[in-house]
Amino acid sequence: MRRLWRIFWSMDKYGPFSFLGWLVGAIALGIAIYLWPRTPSIRIEQIANYNVLELKEGVSALEVMLNGKDILKSGETLSIVIVRVSNDGGASVRLPDYDERALLGIDVVNASLVSPPQLISATREYLTESLGPRATTSSMGDKHNACTVEFNPVILNPSDAFELKLLVLHAVGTVPTISPRGTIAGVSKILLTDESAERSPLLWSAFHGGLLVQSIRVVAYFLGALLALVVTIRVLTGVGSSISTTLKNRMIRNFERARGVRLDHRGHALVSRLADEPLAHLLAMRAVLDDPTHQKPEGGLQWPADYYERGGIRGPYGSLWRFDIVTEENGVVSKVNTKRARIFREFVDHLERNHKRPDQHVVNAQLPSESKAANKTQKRKRT
Repeated sequence: MRRLWRIFWSMDKYGPFSFLGWLVGAIALGIAIYLWPRTPSIRIEQIANYNVLELKEGVSALEVMLNGKDILKSGETLSIVIVRVSNDGGASVRLPDYDERALLGIDVVNASLVSPPQLISATREYLTESLGPRATTSSMGDKHNACTVEFNPVILNPSDAFELKLLVLHAVGTVPTISPRGTIAGVSKILLTDESAERSPLLWSAFHGGLLVQSIRVVAYFLGALLALVVTIRVLTGVGSSISTTLKNRMIRNFERARGVRLDHRGHALVSRLADEPLAHLLAMRAVLDDPTHQKPEGGLQWPADYYERGGIRGPYGSLWRFDIVTEENGVVSKVNTKRARIFREFVDHLERNHKRPDQHVVNAQLPSESKAANKTQKRKRT
């Protein structure tokens, strides 16, 4: 476990690894979402609405008296409406958030209250004791206009909810409906849903429509998902790239301070490119550059004829040419760019000296052609 921790902690020291930037970017995005400002969200749901006196056939001798009046003969009926009020947001509704001139309440349209509203359940005892649901004076009666129910200002924490039962009188053939009322700071609109309404099956709703509708729906969903994916990748990539650039610049500044001399523009560009390479690869490049078997008496380097087969352009031989540390002439004969080679050696020495892990197994890097022979020699010594 400690070894894995050391490897992870020292990754940025060997170069600005892009996946590290992605990781930090994802963490930053999660923190931003967590710290996003939260607001309350009040929802009023009509979860039941059923007729108490629903008769399949008329019964002439049946009378239903209410306040001395037969409501069946007058073409009226009774219904029970169950309403649920909840705070679905991420913040609480506090007492100062209410407007005393427009308290939280419910309007029941096309009906009048027969009895006071009844609180049937609440998530906290505090709500049961403090809500005090009441009908306004003009709402109690036998006129089929809007009736209003109001509540006392109470603290509604996230996930708080309560349910209310209303017994209403309305004309036969009409359906009582509810609408929210009231003003609360931080709540732009009180949401209203009707859970008592008959709903279509889920599969029917998902696949309803002709071929043209389905084709447009598939294209729109695909383009929306693709756009969201592209935006997410761009944001995370931008954050990761910014972090990687910062780590790389810090590495270069540390190298300049250790060197005692600031790099010119070309030297800075070279070190910036070298910082993208793993330390093991840089050590292999240095081993190739310093190999005495490659030195020519008259100067320059003489590479083996099969150098390209030893890793190609991305191998240690090809990388020296790719970074313009050596210049190729006549196929395999190369000349060394003294200035770039010096900066390259100093940078690799700096990484090896200051950022080497205790378990680093590539410090004594060997040439690709020598690694197998060295392994065989070590096995002979052990035996």
